[in-house]
Amino acid sequence: MSIVKKQSGSFLLGLTVFGLAISTSAFTEITKENNKLVGEIYVNTTTLGDYEKLPTPASYLDDLCEENSGHICSWIRTTTSGTVPDEFTSVQADSLENEGLIAPHSELEGIYPL
Repeated sequence: MSIVKKQSGSFLLGLTVFGLAISTSAFTEITKENNKLVGEIYVNTTTLGDYEKLPTPASYLDDLCEENSGHICSWIRTTTSGTVPDEFTSVQADSLENEGLIAPHSELEGIYPL
């Protein structure tokens, strides 16, 4: 009887360790995916405040912002978990900012030529 208890205890311990490993791996993958998005830059492409994600955040130059619109020239992706679309409007930008998903990247207001 004690052999059965030892074997079932070992089995349960092994199962617990295996489950913990899987959940840790899943958490790590989600964290890596979110961190890849941090720092993405979204620029205003129209006078209406339509934003598009830049292909490469390093290509952003504040000097290129044409100060001819009442909308923020660029937003940057924060570390907050959630989804930010590749394209969004100024109304959606307000919502994304309230959710903490994006923050103003530039104090300038205007259109950024792509």
